[in-house]
Amino acid sequence: MEAFVRYHAQLKQLMTNYKGQTLTTSQIKSIFRNHYPNADIRYLQPSDHCINKTNNGACECACTNNAIFEYIKRGVYKVL
Repeated sequence: MEAFVRYHAQLKQLMTNYKGQTLTTSQIKSIFRNHYPNADIRYLQPSDHCINKTNNGACECACTNNAIFEYIKRGVYKVL
């Protein structure tokens, strides 16, 4: 199971505390790591969970109303 699928629910829950804020990839991963220190997040990419950006193998939430982030620019995302 891919990391973005494995951790989607946890990421979505954590990001509710940051709704409307703009965060970097590093900040997002740090927040996740602080709450789930044993999680393997090597492949956890905010761009896989964007309403306005897709990647090969993106989460099924991408480009839907269930997306977690809006892509602002490389490495920068707004929490939806």
